Amino acid sequence: RVRVGHARRPVRELAEVSLTISEERDALAARLRREAPHAVDLAEACAGEAAVTRMAPYYGLVSLEPAELTWGWDLMSPEGGLAWTAAIEVQQPLVAVYTIPCTPWSRLTFVNYYGRPEELEEKREAARPLIRRLVKSAVTQANGGRFYLFETPVGSELYDDPTFDPIHRIPGNRIDTGYMCCYNKRSPEGGLEQKGEKYMSNSPILLAAVSQKCPNFTRPGTHVHDVMFVCLLPPEPLLKL
Repeated sequence: RVRVGHARRPVRELAEVSLTISEERDALAARLRREAPHAVDLAEACAGEAAVTRMAPYYGLVSLEPAELTWGWDLMSPEGGLAWTAAIEVQQPLVAVYTIPCTPWSRLTFVNYYGRPEELEEKREAARPLIRRLVKSAVTQANGGRFYLFETPVGSELYDDPTFDPIHRIPGNRIDTGYMCCYNKRSPEGGLEQKGEKYMSNSPILLAAVSQKCPNFTRPGTHVHDVMFVCLLPPEPLLKL
Protein backbone atom coordinates (compact mmCIF):
# COMPACT_ATOMS: atom_id res chain seq x y z
CA ARG A 1 0.00 0.00 0.00
CA VAL A 2 1.10 3.54 -0.68
CA ARG A 3 0.12 6.27 1.73
CA VAL A 4 0.74 9.94 1.31
CA GLY A 5 2.26 12.31 3.84
CA HIS A 6 2.37 16.06 4.18
CA ALA A 7 5.69 17.50 3.31
CA ARG A 8 8.81 19.45 3.67
CA ARG A 9 10.49 21.38 0.89
CA PRO A 10 13.36 19.07 -0.17
CA VAL A 11 11.22 15.98 -0.68
CA ARG A 12 9.23 17.79 -3.37
CA GLU A 13 12.48 18.51 -5.13
CA LEU A 14 13.48 14.85 -4.92
CA ALA A 15 10.23 13.99 -6.69
CA GLU A 16 11.23 16.33 -9.50
CA VAL A 17 14.57 14.54 -9.62
CA SER A 18 12.90 11.16 -9.91
CA LEU A 19 10.86 12.41 -12.88
CA THR A 20 13.87 13.67 -14.81
CA ILE A 21 16.64 11.09 -14.39
CA SER A 22 17.96 9.68 -17.64
CA GLU A 23 16.97 6.39 -19.26
CA GLU A 24 20.42 5.04 -18.48
CA ARG A 25 19.97 5.71 -14.77
CA ASP A 26 16.46 4.24 -14.92
CA ALA A 27 18.01 1.06 -16.31
CA LEU A 28 20.60 1.01 -13.55
CA ALA A 29 17.89 1.47 -10.94
CA ALA A 30 15.89 -1.39 -12.45
CA ARG A 31 18.96 -3.62 -12.33
CA LEU A 32 19.52 -2.66 -8.71
CA ARG A 33 15.99 -3.75 -7.86
CA ARG A 34 16.42 -7.06 -9.67
CA GLU A 35 19.65 -7.79 -7.82
CA ALA A 36 18.22 -6.84 -4.42
CA PRO A 37 14.49 -7.59 -4.49
CA HIS A 38 12.50 -6.33 -1.49
CA ALA A 39 8.81 -6.35 -0.66
CA VAL A 40 9.13 -2.65 0.24
CA ASP A 41 11.12 -0.26 -1.91
CA LEU A 42 10.94 3.01 -0.02
CA ALA A 43 10.61 4.53 3.45
CA GLU A 44 10.76 8.26 4.24
CA ALA A 45 11.67 9.90 7.55
CA CYS A 46 10.69 13.54 8.21
CA ALA A 47 8.77 13.09 4.97
CA GLY A 48 6.73 16.27 4.84
CA GLU A 49 4.55 16.16 1.72
CA ALA A 50 6.07 12.78 0.94
CA ALA A 51 6.33 13.55 -2.76
CA VAL A 52 8.76 10.64 -3.23
CA THR A 53 6.19 8.29 -1.72
CA ARG A 54 3.52 9.91 -3.85
CA MET A 55 5.48 9.26 -7.02
CA ALA A 56 6.40 5.68 -6.07
CA PRO A 57 3.45 3.96 -7.77
CA TYR A 58 4.27 5.67 -11.08
CA TYR A 59 7.51 3.67 -11.04
CA GLY A 60 5.99 0.44 -9.78
CA LEU A 61 7.51 0.94 -6.34
CA VAL A 62 6.02 0.01 -2.97
CA SER A 63 6.35 2.53 -0.15
CA LEU A 64 5.75 2.47 3.57
CA GLU A 65 3.63 5.12 5.22
CA PRO A 66 5.82 8.26 5.47
CA ALA A 67 7.08 9.20 8.93
CA GLU A 68 5.71 12.72 9.31
CA LEU A 69 4.30 14.57 12.31
CA THR A 70 1.36 16.05 10.42
CA TRP A 71 0.22 12.53 9.58
CA GLY A 72 0.35 11.42 13.20
CA TRP A 73 3.80 9.84 13.12
CA ASP A 74 5.91 11.74 15.66
CA LEU A 75 9.47 10.48 15.35
CA MET A 76 10.41 12.40 18.50
CA SER A 77 7.97 10.40 20.62
CA PRO A 78 8.99 7.02 22.10
CA GLU A 79 6.18 5.28 20.19
CA GLY A 80 6.97 7.00 16.89
CA GLY A 81 10.68 6.32 17.23
CA LEU A 82 10.10 2.63 17.96
CA ALA A 83 7.70 2.41 15.01
CA TRP A 84 10.40 3.77 12.67
CA THR A 85 13.01 1.36 14.02
CA ALA A 86 10.58 -1.52 13.54
CA ALA A 87 9.79 -0.38 9.99
CA ILE A 88 13.48 -0.48 9.08
CA GLU A 89 14.28 -3.74 10.87
CA VAL A 90 11.14 -5.69 9.96
CA GLN A 91 10.04 -4.28 6.59
CA GLN A 92 13.63 -3.77 5.39
CA PRO A 93 12.97 -1.17 2.67
CA LEU A 94 15.41 -1.11 -0.20
CA VAL A 95 15.94 2.67 0.25
CA ALA A 96 15.37 4.92 3.25
CA VAL A 97 15.19 8.67 2.55
CA TYR A 98 15.98 11.16 5.31
CA THR A 99 15.21 14.90 5.27
CA ILE A 100 16.31 15.83 8.77
CA PRO A 101 15.43 19.34 10.02
CA CYS A 102 18.75 21.17 9.97
CA THR A 103 18.04 24.74 11.14
CA PRO A 104 20.49 24.56 14.10
CA TRP A 105 23.27 23.66 11.64
CA SER A 106 22.62 26.41 9.11
CA ARG A 107 25.63 28.65 8.60
CA LEU A 108 23.40 31.60 9.42
CA THR A 109 23.09 30.34 12.98
CA PHE A 110 26.51 31.84 13.60
CA VAL A 111 24.91 35.19 12.87
CA ASN A 112 21.58 34.51 14.57
CA TYR A 113 23.28 33.18 17.71
CA TYR A 114 26.32 35.43 17.63
CA GLY A 115 27.64 35.75 21.17
CA ARG A 116 25.25 33.03 22.37
CA PRO A 117 27.04 29.74 21.58
CA GLU A 118 25.53 28.01 24.60
CA GLU A 119 22.02 28.70 23.30
CA LEU A 120 22.93 27.35 19.87
CA GLU A 121 24.40 24.21 21.39
CA GLU A 122 21.23 23.77 23.42
CA LYS A 123 19.18 23.84 20.20
CA ARG A 124 21.46 21.27 18.60
CA GLU A 125 21.41 18.98 21.60
CA ALA A 126 17.61 19.01 21.57
CA ALA A 127 17.68 17.80 17.96
CA ARG A 128 20.28 15.07 18.43
CA PRO A 129 18.08 12.28 19.88
CA LEU A 130 16.10 12.19 16.63
CA ILE A 131 19.26 12.34 14.54
CA ARG A 132 20.85 9.48 16.49
CA ARG A 133 17.79 7.31 15.93
CA LEU A 134 17.71 8.04 12.20
CA VAL A 135 21.45 7.58 11.80
CA LYS A 136 21.21 4.24 13.59
CA SER A 137 18.48 3.15 11.18
CA ALA A 138 20.61 4.18 8.19
CA VAL A 139 23.47 2.08 9.57
CA THR A 140 21.00 -0.82 9.82
CA GLN A 141 20.14 -0.25 6.17
CA ALA A 142 23.80 -0.39 5.16
CA ASN A 143 24.56 -3.43 7.31
CA GLY A 144 21.65 -5.23 5.66
CA GLY A 145 22.96 -4.52 2.16
CA ARG A 146 20.34 -1.83 1.58
CA PHE A 147 20.58 1.90 0.92
CA TYR A 148 19.97 5.34 2.44
CA LEU A 149 19.82 8.87 1.11
CA PHE A 150 20.18 11.99 3.28
CA GLU A 151 19.45 15.52 2.09
CA THR A 152 20.41 18.90 3.54
CA PRO A 153 20.84 22.35 1.94
CA VAL A 154 24.19 23.45 0.62
CA GLY A 155 25.88 25.39 3.39
CA SER A 156 24.34 23.31 6.16
CA GLU A 157 26.88 21.81 8.54
CA LEU A 158 24.55 19.02 9.62
CA TYR A 159 26.77 16.22 8.31
CA ASP A 160 29.70 17.59 10.34
CA ASP A 161 27.89 16.93 13.60
CA PRO A 162 29.41 14.02 15.58
CA THR A 163 26.06 12.21 15.47
CA PHE A 164 26.86 11.43 11.83
CA ASP A 165 30.20 9.75 12.59
CA PRO A 166 28.72 6.22 12.21
CA ILE A 167 27.53 7.15 8.71
CA HIS A 168 30.93 8.50 7.68
CA ARG A 169 32.49 5.18 8.68
CA ILE A 170 30.27 3.18 6.32
CA PRO A 171 32.26 1.86 3.33
CA GLY A 172 31.05 3.52 0.16
CA ASN A 173 29.41 6.48 1.91
CA ARG A 174 29.72 9.56 -0.29
CA ILE A 175 28.54 13.18 -0.32
CA ASP A 176 27.72 15.19 -3.45
CA THR A 177 25.78 18.31 -4.40
CA GLY A 178 22.91 18.72 -6.83
CA TYR A 179 21.35 21.92 -8.15
CA MET A 180 17.60 22.11 -8.49
CA CYS A 181 17.68 24.17 -11.68
CA CYS A 182 18.84 20.97 -13.40
CA TYR A 183 15.54 19.39 -12.41
CA ASN A 184 13.38 22.35 -13.49
CA LYS A 185 12.92 23.77 -9.98
CA ARG A 186 10.92 26.98 -10.45
CA SER A 187 10.41 30.09 -8.35
CA PRO A 188 6.88 31.46 -7.77
CA GLU A 189 7.58 33.84 -10.66
CA GLY A 190 8.25 30.87 -12.96
CA GLY A 191 12.01 31.20 -13.41
CA LEU A 192 14.68 28.65 -12.57
CA GLU A 193 16.05 28.46 -9.02
CA GLN A 194 19.72 27.60 -8.63
CA LYS A 195 19.20 25.91 -5.29
CA GLY A 196 21.93 23.60 -4.05
CA GLU A 197 21.19 20.48 -2.00
CA LYS A 198 23.84 18.31 -0.38
CA TYR A 199 23.14 14.57 -0.55
CA MET A 200 24.78 11.68 1.25
CA SER A 201 24.30 8.02 0.32
CA ASN A 202 25.92 4.61 0.13
CA SER A 203 24.40 4.12 -3.34
CA PRO A 204 26.29 5.61 -6.31
CA ILE A 205 23.13 5.21 -8.40
CA LEU A 206 21.04 7.36 -6.06
CA LEU A 207 23.81 9.90 -5.61
CA ALA A 208 24.37 10.28 -9.35
CA ALA A 209 20.64 10.75 -9.94
CA VAL A 210 20.32 13.70 -7.56
CA SER A 211 23.71 15.40 -7.99
CA GLN A 212 23.60 17.12 -11.35
CA LYS A 213 25.52 20.40 -11.53
CA CYS A 214 24.20 23.69 -12.83
CA PRO A 215 25.61 24.07 -16.37
CA ASN A 216 26.45 27.71 -15.61
CA PHE A 217 29.48 26.43 -13.67
CA THR A 218 31.14 25.39 -16.93
CA ARG A 219 29.05 27.28 -19.54
CA PRO A 220 28.03 30.65 -18.05
CA GLY A 221 24.67 31.88 -19.24
CA THR A 222 23.22 28.44 -20.03
CA HIS A 223 20.65 28.88 -17.25
CA VAL A 224 18.96 32.16 -16.37
CA HIS A 225 17.95 32.03 -12.73
CA ASP A 226 15.26 33.99 -10.94
CA VAL A 227 16.74 32.96 -7.61
CA MET A 228 20.33 32.04 -6.78
CA PHE A 229 21.04 30.61 -3.35
CA VAL A 230 24.50 31.56 -2.12
CA CYS A 231 25.10 29.38 0.91
CA LEU A 232 28.84 28.88 0.75
CA LEU A 233 29.93 32.29 1.99
CA PRO A 234 31.61 32.22 5.39
CA PRO A 235 29.47 33.90 8.04
CA GLU A 236 32.19 36.20 9.37
CA PRO A 237 31.71 38.99 6.77
CA LEU A 238 28.00 39.10 7.61
CA LEU A 239 28.88 39.89 11.20
CA LYS A 240 30.64 43.05 10.06
CA LEU A 241 27.65 44.47 8.19
